[in-house]
Amino acid sequence: MGIKSWLVLSNQTIFAEIQRVLHEDVELVNINSLDKSIIRHNAKSANGIIIYISDNCIDSNIDQIIYLKTNFSMIPIVGVCNLVELDSIRECGKLGIDKIFPYSNLSKLLPTLIELTNLKILEISLKEFGIDINIYSHLLQKALKIIEKHFISLVTVKEISSLVGVKQEVLSREFKKYNLTTPKKLLIQIKIKYATQLMHNHGLNLSEVAYASGFSDLKRFNECFHRIYNCSPSNYLDNLALKQYY
Repeated sequence: MGIKSWLVLSNQTIFAEIQRVLHEDVELVNINSLDKSIIRHNAKSANGIIIYISDNCIDSNIDQIIYLKTNFSMIPIVGVCNLVELDSIRECGKLGIDKIFPYSNLSKLLPTLIELTNLKILEISLKEFGIDINIYSHLLQKALKIIEKHFISLVTVKEISSLVGVKQEVLSREFKKYNLTTPKKLLIQIKIKYATQLMHNHGLNLSEVAYASGFSDLKRFNECFHRIYNCSPSNYLDNLALKQYY
């Protein structure tokens, strides 16, 4: 896939683990210091920055984070720490970190990096699904905005309801109250819609499209795609090629 490139501000041990998890899907550049000239040189061509927050202590990294956000405000920053606590998440948000991951759960790092890399390249609006966010309740507006913005990294209704701050049952009832499809179905529909846009515009193979759309494997992607379009992704691509040819 070769997403170019992400800077990693960490020690060599953390960098090696991040590199192992991401395999060759992301080009990584390790910087084991706050040498401003080195960071400035590499940040010019970087899609984002991964910073290791040592000992789960934001205070020890504040100077680094402030420097990064001040000088590279347009570049997304992802934090990795040993434990993710609520206070740490809030503090990271205040400092401008876009996402934070526990060191023990780096498996979800790849779809997030893809999401942040593609965020300004390709966007999906719920208006494409006939949904005007502004006409719904405050709770539902919040949920829909979260889904619209973070659909690539989101997987379960539990994740969505947790971000909204309500139980799954409450969220599902709110969707039903306004005659909307279920949160899970909406999430899948958006992912598949995004996948078709990638097929049209980015020339990726199907495995790359699947991962870039937030699916953990190609089999699951094929199942969801067929359910919506009544054909396989490969057949969809073949038909697309024929239309472009003629």
